Amino acid sequence: MSGRHWRYAPVVLLGLVAADWDVASCPDCFHEGYQVDLSLASLLTDPPAAVLFTGYRDGHCQDQIICTAASDVVWLGDLGTAAGYNWWNQCSEREMVVFAGGHAPTPLHPPTGDLLPITPTLAGPAVLKLAVWVEGPDPNLGVDPAALQRVDDANFDLGKTQQIFDALGTGITIDYTVKFLPSDMPVGVEHLLDDADCDIVKILMDGLNTDPKKAAMQDPARLNVYFVPYIHGNPDGWTCYGNKDPTETRYVILVGQVDHTPSTLAHEIGHALGLLMRATMPDGSEGKDDGDVNELSLDPYLPMDNLMYSGVGNVGQITVGEIYRMHFDKQSWVWHDVTGTADYPRECQANPVGRGPCPPLTLHPLRGWP
Repeated sequence: MSGRHWRYAPVVLLGLVAADWDVASCPDCFHEGYQVDLSLASLLTDPPAAVLFTGYRDGHCQDQIICTAASDVVWLGDLGTAAGYNWWNQCSEREMVVFAGGHAPTPLHPPTGDLLPITPTLAGPAVLKLAVWVEGPDPNLGVDPAALQRVDDANFDLGKTQQIFDALGTGITIDYTVKFLPSDMPVGVEHLLDDADCDIVKILMDGLNTDPKKAAMQDPARLNVYFVPYIHGNPDGWTCYGNKDPTETRYVILVGQVDHTPSTLAHEIGHALGLLMRATMPDGSEGKDDGDVNELSLDPYLPMDNLMYSGVGNVGQITVGEIYRMHFDKQSWVWHDVTGTADYPRECQANPVGRGPCPPLTLHPLRGWP
């Protein structure tokens, strides 16, 4: 549920200033030791690259350090030069991932025991396929200008969402279709347009293989987004997910087509990309709304312009921890009908501000990215 009546402003990111880079300003980064050379990649990335590191470093095992590039090189310090002591075989947990604007996070796998600098080839962006639905034309009109306007409005929102994702460096590209909903709604989903909620969505989804009319209103291979005049309770947007597992039940997004901000769709897609919360918070509170995705309950920990902040209007920030989960969390839609590997996806739905199989949602460089 995104905030209402907020004005949208262009996303502004703080650029990395290579000058004045020193240990004091970023104590986890150094001008020495193991190098990840990103000089070629940095020519094409905005924000500039950063590296997430877990493994043997500077004399002991370290977890989930994030370092930004200085002069197009990420320096990770001493990964161990003594025989048999380096990050590949000394620590039980090992991971090295490059983040860079316009690219999906790219895991690195240097040869065992090889401490030579590595120049990685970054992955392209992950493609998120959407099926977008809007209220159809009035059957009594030959040409319905209002229906055509709804298509234009949806295209505008989708374009803004892509702009937000690009500016934040998420490495997500949207591929979408926009289609009309039927003028005569099937039995059980008659109120999709005037009082939409997750119960109606469930009836619609359950009819995929039993009701041709319901099947025609959805695309099982895509993340379905419905622009509707009114959502029950009057939120800007809502994401329905059932038991959260996209391999078992599909996320569905509702957007109030009249009263929402340009960030609403991006925020709701964030939920469907694994940025949802049902774990116990450090203060002992529980995540909201078992069965529906309400806001990510991280208000004390995220800036007010974070993509997933409750009531966000002007989006200006996302954390590296959030981008990680968008791409590597088992609950992210990017893994729908996709076979994983031994390393990914991961079970990330745990303490959002603690360490675990995935970095904390709040993990972020001390400066410079994104």
